[in-house]
Amino acid sequence: MGVDSFAPAPRAPRAVAGVPVVDAGEVTKAWLLELVAAAPLEAAAALPTGELVDFGPALATAVVEALRDDAALARLAPGGELGALAARTGVLVGASEPAAVIAAVESLRRAVLASMLAAARLDAVTTAELVDRLAHICTLIATTALSGATKAEKKAKKRRAEAADSAAERAPLVVDEPAPAMAQPPPAEPIAAAEPGPLPPRAEPPATAPPVASQPEPQPAAEPPPVPRVVPAMPPAAALPPFEPFPQANGDTLEVHRVDDPLEALRVRQARQAEPLSWRQAVEWRIKRHLQDGSPFALLAVEVDNVARLLAADEGGEVGGLLADLERALAAELRPADQLLRDDEGRYWVTAPDTGPAVARLLAERLAESAGAAASHRGVPLRVSIGVASCPEDGIDADELAGRADRGLFAARAAGTTVA
Repeated sequence: MGVDSFAPAPRAPRAVAGVPVVDAGEVTKAWLLELVAAAPLEAAAALPTGELVDFGPALATAVVEALRDDAALARLAPGGELGALAARTGVLVGASEPAAVIAAVESLRRAVLASMLAAARLDAVTTAELVDRLAHICTLIATTALSGATKAEKKAKKRRAEAADSAAERAPLVVDEPAPAMAQPPPAEPIAAAEPGPLPPRAEPPATAPPVASQPEPQPAAEPPPVPRVVPAMPPAAALPPFEPFPQANGDTLEVHRVDDPLEALRVRQARQAEPLSWRQAVEWRIKRHLQDGSPFALLAVEVDNVARLLAADEGGEVGGLLADLERALAAELRPADQLLRDDEGRYWVTAPDTGPAVARLLAERLAESAGAAASHRGVPLRVSIGVASCPEDGIDADELAGRADRGLFAARAAGTTVA
């Protein structure tokens, strides 16, 4: 029997009214218990509990909101605001194979359902609607996770390549070797050893130092012991200009100076755009600076909401122009020593030197406001979500800081705010 081509397409189960309030942390704990119970004993220890603790509550919150609201459901779809979070489901539980991803999503479904039924007494009709809607949500999450697996793997390979390149560039900077050969004195000349007279007293040195060959013996200070030689990537702290230099993509440094002419300063601010430097290089350079003199800095993760969906539907290049306008607006809000680094279309990193958590949040709020006023798509302002991480409060490792900023970005998006 064939399928009727005129039959209406199946509709998603409707949103459920009266969904009980549950704690996202408790749902995540229940999910973890489900995963441990389903895994073999030898594989239970390999579960990435850190990833689950960091991102699980945000995903659980998104699932509960999707039970109540169709707009929240759309945010979990591929290209939605929380599509990237749903696509990380396999990473959260350490699942790489499609069957393992589907099994992990099924464990999430059981955990959410158990938490809902434990939180309140529901009548039979509401329970049936809840089960139907939850199954649809988890199917959508599994679809998003599987469709995003290839893209996530490509990004992981790109980051591994960047890390390898960065390590290769940094490797020559610290060399454990003795002092250069030119600094060592030559062996004593036979002439000096054949002199019959006594050595001249050291208390009466000649006014002009004689040539090295005529000295009877080398100076002790001329042969220091071998020590690690560090070639700094920037000038010492005492020689820094008013605004510190930061590295460019070619490995050089760019001096940033104050512009006294107000009109020229305005022109410079409006002309700034995102720099091509790798975000990891910029963060590791800031970490190196922090380890030298203790100066703090902030790292901001900035992403345009629904950017994947906007780019997919863009036919005439309008979205690309809007993103360029937004990028210029973000760069214009930064201080001279701040950096705006483009990670992908509509996704950026900001490094802010000498900035603590409170000032970093104010900067993030100003950037979000500037982005909303910079560009609109079909009458709707483009909106960004921003996550904030601070060094040393949130860590002194590039991956640790980037993960903290990413978690803040997802949390802000899940909560419907711009900054977290």
